Amino acid sequence: MAYLEKLKSGRWRAQIRRKSLPVISKTFERKIDAVAWSQDVESKLRAGKYKVDDGITVEQVFEAYMHAKTKGHEKKKRSDIIRIKRFLRDLPFMPLKASELVAEHINAWIKRRSQDGVEPSSIRREYTILRAALRYGAHRLDAPIDLDLFKKVDVPPHNPPRRRNVAKEEIDKLWEICPSPIGHTASSYIPAVFEWCCETAMRKGEALALKHSDIFEEDGFMWAELHTSKNGHGRSVPMSPRAVEIYRMLPKDGEYLFKIASGTLDTLFRRYVREAGFEDLHFHDSRHQATLAMSKKLGPMQLAKVTGHRSLTTLLTVYYQPSAADLARELATPRDA
Repeated sequence: MAYLEKLKSGRWRAQIRRKSLPVISKTFERKIDAVAWSQDVESKLRAGKYKVDDGITVEQVFEAYMHAKTKGHEKKKRSDIIRIKRFLRDLPFMPLKASELVAEHINAWIKRRSQDGVEPSSIRREYTILRAALRYGAHRLDAPIDLDLFKKVDVPPHNPPRRRNVAKEEIDKLWEICPSPIGHTASSYIPAVFEWCCETAMRKGEALALKHSDIFEEDGFMWAELHTSKNGHGRSVPMSPRAVEIYRMLPKDGEYLFKIASGTLDTLFRRYVREAGFEDLHFHDSRHQATLAMSKKLGPMQLAKVTGHRSLTTLLTVYYQPSAADLARELATPRDA
């Protein structure tokens, strides 16, 4: 039976005593919260699922999680570790005991990041890592972390998907203003990489990781084998006739198709976009353009195999949205017997 006590401050303290266990105690603003917490703890005690507070801190949980991140995609792992180190340095609730962490601490951090002008998508990525670290602490370290706190966290909503199309005139302009032939300078690779991604739906990093040994041909058709990707899974990517043309244009004297570093490509692409006067063109718009074009020829399952989407949700909500007139036209079209 829990013991509830109203303090002079007006808050409520709940205490639970069991033999062979230290006193379990927590303070709340409202009596109803103290009662709910007491009932939850007593239920876990009866089921043998209550985790005794051994004093482990949030900081220790994050350090253990960072140490455990030794598997998976190397690039993604490095970016996660950079964020975890920033958490360890900047989050004010790191010194707290894991049992003391509540949703208000995380909500205050999200509010501060928003006030600092951080994009909602970036905050969501950071929150995903933060949540994964706390879940790791609860499941792997038996840290007394109340995972129900995530239900009370106000996560920023998803940004609407970017739907900026790439015009053929914009691709032609890049070929016009960038130096040639391909391979002569780093700048000469800019239009080739960009149009390649517009044709294959590859991400920038996937295209830059391609080797000549990853290109295959059979019966006159060509494809590229990606050994890994952003989500850690490889896939086979068919090459369109234009992608084949671009491949034929590339120098074959090196190991990689595009001999340009990712950071250099970013810098040069932005420079030539400004020079060409394009409005709001991002390199990743090439993937959207390719996916949109392929969606007119491939079904969702086929398209997912090409683009590497692990869920059909994005494909169905962004790329497959026929109008009622389109569907009526399809129903009226005679099918071969």
